[in-house]
Amino acid sequence: MAALSHAVLSSVSDSINPDSRSSDGSIPSGRFLSLPLAAVFTESAPSKRPFSAIESLSDSDNGYDSDDAPVKENCDAIRRKINSFINSGELKVTDFQRACDINCSSYGRFMKLKGPYAGDMNQAYKAAFQFFELKKDEEIRKLDVSGIELGGEDDESVPIYDTCDEIRRKIAAYLREPNVTQTGFLRELAKMLTDPSAKLQSKQLKDFQTKKGALEGQTSRIYYAAYLFFEKQRLLQGKSKSKKRENNEKVWALEGGIDTKRRHGNVWCLAGEKPYVDKYGKTHIAGRL
Repeated sequence: MAALSHAVLSSVSDSINPDSRSSDGSIPSGRFLSLPLAAVFTESAPSKRPFSAIESLSDSDNGYDSDDAPVKENCDAIRRKINSFINSGELKVTDFQRACDINCSSYGRFMKLKGPYAGDMNQAYKAAFQFFELKKDEEIRKLDVSGIELGGEDDESVPIYDTCDEIRRKIAAYLREPNVTQTGFLRELAKMLTDPSAKLQSKQLKDFQTKKGALEGQTSRIYYAAYLFFEKQRLLQGKSKSKKRENNEKVWALEGGIDTKRRHGNVWCLAGEKPYVDKYGKTHIAGRL
């Protein structure tokens, strides 16, 4: 497949009039190569992560006018973004080139240059900028749950029926999804809180995620905000409650949900008795008659 893609890219590149190239041998950003989809997508090696909804700039239907949009970042800034994105493992270099609809030669030339304006006529410059703009728009749409309101939001008293461990699992899975960044996720979690100036830091997220136990982290603002976020997502997507969720509601019915204001504390027990917390976060005493 690699040989086939290279052959197609080379043949298209060779067919371009040499007079139309810029001084560094690249193709002006206004000219985009359109490769046969059958030749490019027939077969490919698996990506480190699946392609997102933005599989090709030409296939985007989100209303972003890529042809007329000005490039607002210089060449060095775009190169840094590309390097950071590739190093994240979300896409391989070849997959990124396909998503941007650029050939490997132009990409290679652009990435080797240095300077804020070095490569501004290379097709990779504008194509990569468009890719990251579309990716940003996709993330915004994916995180937007502003149209859903839960009872108790006004005073941060929404009943919580997912354990801390369950929320940790949901967070870890969500952050692995394409077009989701930790920064964007934390920004959306902050919107779940009543304080409009509230900010949640990456350290808070890390501290919560490293804990273990059904109620470990129950007073964390990450826990409360993440529960609201995922609950709104569930409602937005029209998904029914899981069996685990329904069981949690039964277990915590009398308390009106898991307490997020006070930590579960010490338990008094007699000699020979041993307290333990079950998977729902409820405390029991082993050995009590």
